[in-house]
Amino acid sequence: MWICKHCGQEVESHLDECWNCGCGINWSPPKEIELIAADGTESNGSTTAKPPPFSDSETGLLRLLGFAAGGIGLIGGLITLANTPDAPVLNMLYLAIGGAEIVSGVTTGTFLYVVAGIGDAVLDLWTAQQNGKAAVPIKDAI
Repeated sequence: MWICKHCGQEVESHLDECWNCGCGINWSPPKEIELIAADGTESNGSTTAKPPPFSDSETGLLRLLGFAAGGIGLIGGLITLANTPDAPVLNMLYLAIGGAEIVSGVTTGTFLYVVAGIGDAVLDLWTAQQNGKAAVPIKDAI
């Protein structure tokens, strides 16, 4: 038996790699994992240039879609409410449909706007990481 230097699991002596993490008996990493150093270089010395997960214009488009969804829901709901007939049964139906249009439009718009804000934060953190800057502490980001 030997103890894995990476995860501390006991491994049978006839195995060359840890059954838990795949680390080799001589501290070699698992075969399917590429090591990337903190400075962005791979173990063979080449640099890895990763493209950003998305662009700033895509988050702007999400914000625009959020405003559009909220506006369309609000306008559609108001139009439905303005055209409510006088019949009591239909009156309640139109009120329910108009209210649902307003709530769903504003909720969808708010959701898209918040997702766009999260996307901007992720893009800022990605850019800071690629430029080698320290990430903004979460306490300061809030």
